[in-house]
Amino acid sequence: MNVDRDYTKQVRLYLGKSNWEYIGKTTPAEHALFQKQELDLTKSYIIYGNRELLLKFKAFYLTRCIKSKPLYMQCYVDEYASALMSNTKDDYGLNIDQDLIFLYIHEYSVSKLGRSEAWLTETILNKVASRNRDGLVTIVLSEVKVQPLTESPELEVINLSKVIIKESVRTILSESKFVNGEGGSNGGAVY
Repeated sequence: MNVDRDYTKQVRLYLGKSNWEYIGKTTPAEHALFQKQELDLTKSYIIYGNRELLLKFKAFYLTRCIKSKPLYMQCYVDEYASALMSNTKDDYGLNIDQDLIFLYIHEYSVSKLGRSEAWLTETILNKVASRNRDGLVTIVLSEVKVQPLTESPELEVINLSKVIIKESVRTILSESKFVNGEGGSNGGAVY
C-alpha cells in the first residue's frame, strides 16, 4: 500500500496542483477520447478544442510522460513568440528551452492586424522546427484554427472538438450569402 501511496504522491508532485485537478475533472468519455489518439511522445502536436478540453488533455498527456519526467512549461503563444525575439532573458525563463513546452492559443491570441498573424505563426513554426530537430517536443493547444500551423509538417494535428468545423461554417456563412447581397444587405435602403 505504501508503494501505491508514494507513487500517487510522486505523480501529484510532477503534475502540479492544477493538472492534478484537471485529471479529477476528466469524464470517462473524455478519457476515452484522449486514449483513442495515437500519441507519440517524441512528436510535436497542435491540438484543437475548447479551453476545458485542452487543459484536461494537457494533464492526460503529462500522465503519459511520468516515466521520463521531462521538464515542462506552459505559456501563451504570443508571450513565447515575444520572448523568443527578445535579446534579454525574461523573468519567466521563456528563452530557456524545456524538454516539453505547451503553447496555448486562445481565441483572441491571433491578431489580424497587419502582418502580426504571419509574424506570430512564422516565429512559432521556426522555433517548433528547431525544437523538433533538437529532439524537443512542443504541444500547441489551440481554441481556434490556425491554418499555417495546421498545414505544417512539423506539427501533427489532433482535433478534439468541432473547432475546425465551426471555423469552416463561419467562413462559409460570411463569404456566401452576405457577400452576394442575399443575407444582411439592406438592398440600398437608407435608414
